[in-house]
Amino acid sequence: MEGLKSWAAQLVALILLGYIIELMIPFGTTKRYARMALGLLILLGIVNPIIGLISSPTQLTEQVATNWSRRAEGLEPVQNRVADLQRAAEEAAVEVFRKRLEREVERQVLEVPGIKEAQARAELRRQITAAPGLVSVELTLTPEGKPSPSIEAMVRGHLIQTYGLPEETIRIRWVRN
Repeated sequence: MEGLKSWAAQLVALILLGYIIELMIPFGTTKRYARMALGLLILLGIVNPIIGLISSPTQLTEQVATNWSRRAEGLEPVQNRVADLQRAAEEAAVEVFRKRLEREVERQVLEVPGIKEAQARAELRRQITAAPGLVSVELTLTPEGKPSPSIEAMVRGHLIQTYGLPEETIRIRWVRN
């Protein structure tokens, strides 16, 4: 960047010098030759840096590599922060999903006759390659009267059918008022 500024300043100085010299030369054939000579000088000023780059491509390559490595070093903390935020967002989304799933299980269980209150605790599968899925459910149920095995069987059957859970992953605990 510094080289570009220096080149631009030299080019502006050459153009100003050429203009001043042109103003001092009288009209006539001399002025035409002077304009041509000054034009060639300005053209040389424009082409000189390009010739310098062509004659030493390794220097240009090193400068580009240095600039990119500096930028990459500056991006590493940003990339780490982005990865941390992404993990936190995924964990928050899984937690929201788990709570909604628990509320849905509670709502469905409360539709079974004989259950007064229900509290669900869901355990989710957490794999990077798959969406979170229900692994097990723990239910705390309060019966309207006496808990019966038929009510428990209905709840288990509903959860097995709806969520495809194996029977051993459903834990039911009865609580009395």
